[in-house]
Amino acid sequence: MKFSKKCISILLTAACLCVSAVGCSQENEKDTSNTMSTAESGTDPHVDAEYFKVLPGKLKDDYVICPNKANLEISKDCTMQSVYSFDIISTESLEDSDIKVEIDTNIPYYLILKDSVESKEKFERNVCLQYNDFDWKKYNDLMSNSEQKEYLEIDNKINEEYDSLTDDQFPHFYEKRCSVQFDIDDLVGEPIINEMKVNVKDKSYNIDVGEIKFSENLTEKGDYGEYDLLFNSAGIIGYDLGISKDGIISLPPREAEIKNDIKIKDIRLNNRSETISVDTVSIDIEDEDASYNQVWKKGKDLELSKGSKATFNFAIKDTAFEKTLNYAVNIYIVIEYESGGKNYIAEVQADCEGTLNSHILYAIYNDNIDFGSYCEYVDVA
Repeated sequence: MKFSKKCISILLTAACLCVSAVGCSQENEKDTSNTMSTAESGTDPHVDAEYFKVLPGKLKDDYVICPNKANLEISKDCTMQSVYSFDIISTESLEDSDIKVEIDTNIPYYLILKDSVESKEKFERNVCLQYNDFDWKKYNDLMSNSEQKEYLEIDNKINEEYDSLTDDQFPHFYEKRCSVQFDIDDLVGEPIINEMKVNVKDKSYNIDVGEIKFSENLTEKGDYGEYDLLFNSAGIIGYDLGISKDGIISLPPREAEIKNDIKIKDIRLNNRSETISVDTVSIDIEDEDASYNQVWKKGKDLELSKGSKATFNFAIKDTAFEKTLNYAVNIYIVIEYESGGKNYIAEVQADCEGTLNSHILYAIYNDNIDFGSYCEYVDVA
């Protein structure tokens, strides 16, 4: 993909392919009829099980498309990559020739496919607990309590039960990751993609992808000057969002060199989505005299000295990301600063996704397991 001259000037590092996931329009009611107790599975019934009475069920279809809710803004002039990805769970290993995608758009696109990965081991402990409506709040409160006797008793019991489970009590399946690469070199206008059709062998699935918005120009008009605020890279590709109970996206620290005395005047987003805003920005500063941290506050200038090194810690809030694991978003950060009496801008970009392992994908998209309470109380930091 070609970049504008302005984009090339700020892209100082390369990054790997982003994998964000895509959505499936096959709406399923909350249905755990396909999950099974160990007694129903035909293996050791574990009648005394307290925490693992329900285990993952069989695959409901030969192929299950695993969608993520996407809020992607792809711009011809500056987006580092224009990729949209999803996973397919299947009962058999799939070849590249088995999969085709149809999109109602005049934007050229092609598929990038990875090999199918086999899963034949028991699901992760926490995923199994979520199948059983585990009380994460109580567990978290007990863990935080200074008197942890009850927590240790529960945790030991959970581990004992989980260790007794065997691989053959869990479904055997395959996962294949698929990425749609858009060619936006000749993009005209601002098309929007909300759905795709995925064909797997002889079956077709209509996929709700959330919203992928394209534009010819998303770069803020402004003077970049002599790059007195110079980031060591233009941004991040394929950043794993993790989970968040309040929709906070804490981006990896971005290092920058300060080539002249500057004043940070404003930090804002160039996204058009109304769900996204700047939450907090703290800056770790190293100069000749000391190392210290400053928190940027909107409406107040923040001074940085020539020759110092500044590490920006951006926390972005996206209300659409609250209590969800399956999400993808692009973020465009604009830093306005003053140098030598003139105002300039610098930009940082982040392509973010929820990178889910195959067990969580299976739980969400095959067995309709809700991870809302998990996101609320489980600390994965």
